[in-house]
Amino acid sequence: MILIAYSCALYPNGYICALGGGFEDYNDWSDEPYGWIVDMCDSSEVLVLSYSDASDWIPDYFKSLGAVSSSNIKINSRELAESQDIYDRIINAGAVFIKGGDQWKYIDFWKGTKTESAIRELYNSGGVIAGTSAGAMILGEIVFSAENGSADPREALINPISNSVKLEDQFLGLIGNVLFDTHFIERGRVGRLISFILNYKHNAGKEIMGVGIDDKTAICIGPDGISEVFGSGAVSIFEFDNKTAANISVSNNKLDYSLENLLCNKLVAGWKYDINNRKLLSVSQNAKAFNSINELNIPASDILFSGGSDLDYNFGIVLPDMLNNLNKDNIVFLHEGIPADKLEAYVNHFESTGYHSISIAVDDNAFTDDSLALLLDAAEVMILSGSSINNFPDLNNSEFPLSAAFQKNLNENVPIIFLGDCSKLIGSYYMANTGSDKYSSYYGEMSYKDGLGVFGDIIIQPNIYSYSDYNENRVSALTWGLMRTGTRIGLYADHYNSFSIDKHRGIISKQSGSFPLFVISTGETTLADSSVYSALNNGKTRQVSAMNNLRYTVANNGEDYSYIDSKLISSLKNEFIDFKHAFSLSQNYPNPFNPATVIQYSIPDVETQHAASLHTKLTLYDILGREITTLVNGYQKPGIYNVTFNASGLSSGIYFYKLSAGNNIVTRKMLFMK
Repeated sequence: MILIAYSCALYPNGYICALGGGFEDYNDWSDEPYGWIVDMCDSSEVLVLSYSDASDWIPDYFKSLGAVSSSNIKINSRELAESQDIYDRIINAGAVFIKGGDQWKYIDFWKGTKTESAIRELYNSGGVIAGTSAGAMILGEIVFSAENGSADPREALINPISNSVKLEDQFLGLIGNVLFDTHFIERGRVGRLISFILNYKHNAGKEIMGVGIDDKTAICIGPDGISEVFGSGAVSIFEFDNKTAANISVSNNKLDYSLENLLCNKLVAGWKYDINNRKLLSVSQNAKAFNSINELNIPASDILFSGGSDLDYNFGIVLPDMLNNLNKDNIVFLHEGIPADKLEAYVNHFESTGYHSISIAVDDNAFTDDSLALLLDAAEVMILSGSSINNFPDLNNSEFPLSAAFQKNLNENVPIIFLGDCSKLIGSYYMANTGSDKYSSYYGEMSYKDGLGVFGDIIIQPNIYSYSDYNENRVSALTWGLMRTGTRIGLYADHYNSFSIDKHRGIISKQSGSFPLFVISTGETTLADSSVYSALNNGKTRQVSAMNNLRYTVANNGEDYSYIDSKLISSLKNEFIDFKHAFSLSQNYPNPFNPATVIQYSIPDVETQHAASLHTKLTLYDILGREITTLVNGYQKPGIYNVTFNASGLSSGIYFYKLSAGNNIVTRKMLFMK
C-alpha cells in the first residue's frame, strides 16, 4: 500500500551523492565522486553507515581523499537506531555515506527513528548524504522498498502493479519527487524503473522523476538542484512532460497499460542537469551534435518478426500464427546455422499441415546458384531463421543471383518473416557480440554491422531478458547503436514476443507475447556522447551512450506504434471487431505461463444462430492430440467469457485448446513452462 507522501524540500540546503554500486578503487572511477563528497563537507568527518559488519576500507578511502576522520557505524536494529549517541554523531558529522545491501533493512531498522531524523537534519543543515547501491536507492522521496524481494525487470514490465513492485514514500525523502534505481545498465533495470514510474502514477496519482544510475557511476546534486555525473557509465533521468501520457486499467483479470513518450535524458561524465528546473545545463567536451536520419526510410516490405531465438517456440507457435493469413504455397526458408535434423522436422511439420515450403541454406555456394535464385524468385513468403546471421547481409549484394531474387521480392512487397536473431537484420545496422561474452559492453567489444535495411530506420534488440548475464549488453546495445548510427527508432523484443511492421499504415504492432511493445525514439535528440572509461586501459571504452530528449514508449494494451508520428494509435486490427456478432478465441494470457493462464472467448449473437444460447465446449489437448481436460461444456448466452486454467501437475510443453460453439470451431496453441 502506498501512503500519501509528506512534503520534501524542493530547494534543500544539503548535498546528495547517489552512486550506482560497483567496486571502488584507488586511482579509478570512484576518486572523483568520493572526493566530491569530501570536498562538499569541507574535509570534515565522514560517517559510513550500514546494517552489517564492515571493514575499514571505505573509511580509509575517504581519509586518503582528505577527510579529517571517517569510521563505520553499524545500525542493525531499531534499538540502535534510537541511540542518542548515534544521533549526536550523525548531526555533528560533515557527511554520511550509506553502504549497499538491502534497502528494506534500512527502512525496517531506521524508519521513524532518531537515525532517520539525524540524517535528515544533517542534510537540511548543509551536510552531505551519500549512498551506493541500496544506500543510494533510499535517498529519494520515493523508494523501491524491496520489502517483497527484488523486482525482475521483465516481470515488472509485464505487471507494473504486482506485489513485487512495492514503493515507499514515508522514509528520508531527501530529494523531492525522485526515485533512484541503481546497477541500472548492469542488470538491465530500465524495464523496472519504467514500471516503478507507472506504478506510482497509478497508485498515488503523481508523476515522478526516475533516475537510473549505472554501476561505477554517480550523480552528485547540490543544494541548487544542479547535478553532475561522474564515473564509467550513464545516469538516465526519466520524467513526464506535455508529450507524455500514462494509462493503466485492470478489467476481467487483465492488465492493460501504456506509457507513451516518457522523456529521458541519458548523461555521462561531464554532463550537468538541473533537477529542480528539469533542464540540461551543459555537456562534456566530447559531446557531438546528433542528427537522426532526416527523411524517414519507409520499409521495403511488410515485415513479421519474433523476439526470441527458441527454435521450437518459433516454429511450433509463432510461425503458424504468422502464416495463418498468408499464402500456403511457395514458402521459402532461408536459413543459417540450423541443424539439418531440426530443419527437416520443421519442414515436414509444415508439409503435413498443408504448407508447401522449400529450404535454402544461406552459404557461399547458395548466392551464385541460379537454380536456388529461381526458387526464391517464385516465393510468396520468405522466412529468415538461424542460429547465426553472418552470411545473411550478403543478400543486399544484388550482383549475386540469390540476392537479386531477394531484392526483387522485397520490391514486390512479398511478405518477409524474421525469426530470432535474424530480426536484427531488419534495420540498416545491428549490434553484434551481445550474447557471447557478458562483459562485451563493459569492455567495449560490441560492434555495429550492416543489416539488410528492409526498414532502415530501426535497430532491433531481440532476446532482451532471455538470459540475465547478457542484460547489460542487450540493454546498452540498443541506445549505443542508435547513438553511433543516427537511427531513429529502437525496439526491445523479448524472447516470446512477435511483431509486425506495416509498410502501408506506418505502424509497428505487437502480435503476441506478454512482454509489452517497447520502443525508443531519437526524433528529438540533438546531442550525443559516450563513456570514455576504459576498464582494461586498452583504448576500448565502455559502450554506454549519452543522448538528450529520448522518448520511451511501452504498451501492452494492444495499441500500435506509429513510426511516422512517434506515438501510439488505436489498433486497427481490433478497431472494427463487433463482439455482439463475433465468434472469437483469444490467445491465452500470459503465454508462456506458469502455472495459470486466462483464456478469453466470445459467443456470437443468437440472431445469427437462431437460438437463445449455444452449446459451447472448450477442451485442452496435448501435442499428440490426446484430450487432457474439458474446461467448459454447456449452453452459454452471447457474450465475452474468461476461463482460468491451472496447469499444475502437467509437464512443460506445447498444448492446444479448442473452442466449439454452434457451428464455429477454432483451435489455438499455448506454452506451459515450469
